[in-house]
Amino acid sequence: MLENMIKAQSATSDDRLSLARIYLAAGDWTKGSDMLRSLVADTNNDPRYLIPYIEALLRHKEISDLQGYLNRLKQVTSNGFVAFGLEADLLFALKRPQDALQLLTAYVDRTDSQPKDHGERVSLVADKLAQLGRQLAKSDQKPLAEQFAHQAETLFRSRIKESYGQELPLAVFLAGDGKVDEALDLLDQAVDKSGSFKFAQACDAVLKNISANKKQWEHLDRLVARAMGKYPKSISLLMVLADSYTRQARYAEAEALYRQALEKSPNDAVAMNNLALLLALQGVKLDEALKLANQAVDSLGPIGPVLDSRACVYMALHELDKSLKDINDSLADQETPARLFHQAQVYLLLEQMNSARTAMFKALQMGLTKEMLQPAEVPTFEKLRQLPQTQ
Repeated sequence: MLENMIKAQSATSDDRLSLARIYLAAGDWTKGSDMLRSLVADTNNDPRYLIPYIEALLRHKEISDLQGYLNRLKQVTSNGFVAFGLEADLLFALKRPQDALQLLTAYVDRTDSQPKDHGERVSLVADKLAQLGRQLAKSDQKPLAEQFAHQAETLFRSRIKESYGQELPLAVFLAGDGKVDEALDLLDQAVDKSGSFKFAQACDAVLKNISANKKQWEHLDRLVARAMGKYPKSISLLMVLADSYTRQARYAEAEALYRQALEKSPNDAVAMNNLALLLALQGVKLDEALKLANQAVDSLGPIGPVLDSRACVYMALHELDKSLKDINDSLADQETPARLFHQAQVYLLLEQMNSARTAMFKALQMGLTKEMLQPAEVPTFEKLRQLPQTQ
């Protein structure tokens, strides 16, 4: 349809961008990059199209001409942060992480950059340094990763001193760095300073980093309950508490909260998706689970997270061909350790052992641990992990 619109000369620039993204998602780099390059030229370096082109060049490691495009982006955005963040990504691609660190720390004190507010620049750089530090940690460059993390933490802490109510970003960072107790203490300080949605987002980020620590679970649940007392109509806080109960295998309580969320907001696709997955994990009410999963897909579109959940529902129903199709489509959207684990599960049930080994090995290589999974999935995790890597 988009190609026909372009032939008829009725396509907008945004239509052309959509088509370029479809080409790239389908693996057609030549058509996708040609479309983006022509868009950049035709729109006089409009950042709406220049940024996706730079991002695509980085992903495909086409970096020979990238600095020129970055210089254009700096010019049209008045030295906005996005250009410096992408330049840091380029320096990483060139194996020059120290230069990236220097670039970002220098940006903080630049008076000719956007945004003008110094505190906003500090927050942007701290987030970027944290992201890059995690990349370094995955590549076993521990000393350098610690340097990035230290600089990020210093910047996050400086924001607390400079401005009221800045505890949440530091709490999220500390949780990701394994300092969950410190993160929870900061959330304690932030309950009365933060809006319900931002507080729920921070709690959700901390939640993802709690493993088998009962005291931490109890601390988080108390914090969310306290916030719910302040914001009784908040669906986001209700969902965080339901997710927490799910992670603790408190399934009946989690189910009740998801249903409460759907009573308050009947079209909440995330609540539908999460309840469908919860029922599938228990192997109960599977007809309802499939109905909810289908509604979530219809509402949000066939995106990775909801396809992954529906794959788990089909798995519980033993409709394995449908499950495998959904999980493969989910992986095409984005490969994650958990989705690869679900693919390995399906292959195990199909008795395709070589494929199960391959998927599980890749998931482990990407950093999969049992703490990333729901409690009901751990026995299968252990079984798959023990499969020999060769016949």
